[in-house]
Formats: sequence, structure tokens, C-alpha cells
Amino acid sequence: MKNLVYLFIPFVFNHMTLAQTHMKMKNSIETYTQAWNTEDATKRQALLEASFSQTGTYIDEHVPKPAHDRAAMLEIIQTFRSRLPHKMVLKGEPQLHNHVFRMRWSLINGNSKLSEGVFVGTFDENGKIASVIGFID
Repeated sequence: MKNLVYLFIPFVFNHMTLAQTHMKMKNSIETYTQAWNTEDATKRQALLEASFSQTGTYIDEHVPKPAHDRAAMLEIIQTFRSRLPHKMVLKGEPQLHNHVFRMRWSLINGNSKLSEGVFVGTFDENGKIASVIGFID
């Protein structure tokens, strides 16, 4: 029975408490969202370096070629922003458990909602986003 208890201990980064782990995850999500929102390419790169794993992946149905590293993720965001100026707004708090997250978002331009959807993803052992799968509603 003692071994079964360990099956239910949440994923925790580098021996952090659960609260510290969730804070790290939320910070990565907020920083990743800021990367989508900034117009400054240098700042966007720094935001992704702080929040998105070097070997992170990104897939959604509107991206012809999935990202398989941070540089490709940067390119996807830059291309998207050049075609569609926007601001990504989180809808509510991200849901977190173990090393997985789900977050609802809306893309807005001024007072117009352009689209909305859900990102589902995972974190690496350092609390950076390791994978994102995007779904558009």
C-alpha cells in the first residue's frame, strides 16, 4: 500500500512544493501568452526562451508545418502576427495537473473577437512548456 501512495503525488519540479510548481507553470503560460502578444521580435524571443522549451513542439490545424523547437515556434508567432495583428487573452485560469495544462483563449483585435480556442500542453522538468496542441473553436 505504501508504494501506491506515491502514484498519486503530483508532478513536482526539482523538489518544489505543489504550490511552487503550479506558480512556475502559470508563470510559463503567462510568459508564453506575452510572447504571442508582443510586437517586438527581440522581446518575443526572450519571452519564449523563458517559457518554451528549446525542443518544444507546437501543433494546430491552421499551421501547415508543426514547430519542433523554439526557433520554429518563434517563426510561427512572427508569421501569424504579420498576417493578423491581435492580442491573445486567457479566458479564466489555466487548468493544471501533473505536468499537463489546458487553457482557453480568445484572439482579439480592438473590440473584435477574431477567434477562440483551447491549448493543451505539457511542461518539461524545468517548468517550461514542452508541447502545445491548439484547437480552434
